[in-house]
This record gives sequence, structure tokens and C-alpha cells, in this order.
Amino acid sequence: MKRIFIVIASMIALVLGFTPEAQAGHVPETKAGVINAAQRDGDTCARAVNSALSISHGVAALAVHELVGNSCANGGPGCEEIWAYTGTDWGLLGWCSQDLVVYPTTLPGQLVVCHGVSSTFMRSGPGFNYRVVGRVNADTTIGTDSVKLVTIARAGQDGVAWYRVHWHGRTVWVASLRVTSRDNGCRNWAAYWSHMHHR
Repeated sequence: MKRIFIVIASMIALVLGFTPEAQAGHVPETKAGVINAAQRDGDTCARAVNSALSISHGVAALAVHELVGNSCANGGPGCEEIWAYTGTDWGLLGWCSQDLVVYPTTLPGQLVVCHGVSSTFMRSGPGFNYRVVGRVNADTTIGTDSVKLVTIARAGQDGVAWYRVHWHGRTVWVASLRVTSRDNGCRNWAAYWSHMHHR
């Protein structure tokens, strides 16, 4: 009887799409979702620094520290990490920093597209494979409302996300490598990317 119940329950779950893989493959775009993602390794404590609204638009600033004595209350030295949403899960965008974090984390809001030593390309979608629809030839402040992570940070290198921006009456995308918050500006952006642990 127990075996029949398990088989029937499994069939219902398959029909409704509640497979363990489906459940494990989707993490909500919420404060709880990103904190749980950041604490997956079991020895990390995290708390959100930016608002739940910004997090629901795909970007989270987290204060993180190591778990000490099985309690997050007894945390050791900490830093700030930037996490972004892939569409189904959260991943690390910007590595742990104790001084300078350039990624815009207030959404909807504004960001600065930095020119640097070359023009910044605006694309039709969130990825380098999307067509170029224009270029920014000077540091420019524009509105943004969403972030999509496409490459998770690894081995000391920041990941790559795309910010959806409103530019010349169009909705286009710009790489996280080329933007900063208004508070930090392009001078700090240049300093951030000159650090050896960033690409």
C-alpha cells in the first residue's frame, strides 16, 4: 500500500511539474532566496544591505562573514559581496570587498556607464552575443531597472551581469564591467578594475 501511494504521489508531482530537480533548480528572486544562496556552503553568514525592492529586480548587496561557534551572531571579519539573479538562481557577481564596491545596487535607479579607454557598447539583449545597438562615447548617467547574471564569479574574477537601461528612448543592455553607481563614479570604477584580483 505504501509503495502504491509513493508511485501515485510521484506521478502527480511529475504532472504538476513538482519534480525534485524543478524545485532544486529554482530559487526565488527575494531577500530570503539570495541569503540562502550565499549561505549554501554552510560556514558563511549573510545579511542584505540593500532593499528588498532592489533584490526583486535582480541585484543584492550582502554583508558576509564566516560562521563562528555555530552562530551568525558571533561573526568574524566581514566584507561586502554583490550577488545577481540568473533568472532561476542567485550567483556571485562581485567578490568580497572591504573598501570599494562599484556595482549599482539600488534598482530601479540610475547608473553611470563609463567610457574608459574605449567606447561602451549597448546591446539588444543581456549578453555579448546580442547585436550592438549603439555606443557610449563619454561617461553617461542613465536609468536602470533590472539585472541579469550570465557568468558567475570564479577563481578571484568577478562575474558578468547585464543591466537593463533606458537609453535614447530604447530599452537596451550594458555589461556590468562597464558601469558603476553614481556615488562611486568612473574614477573609482577605473580603480576597481585595476586591482589584480579583477579581470
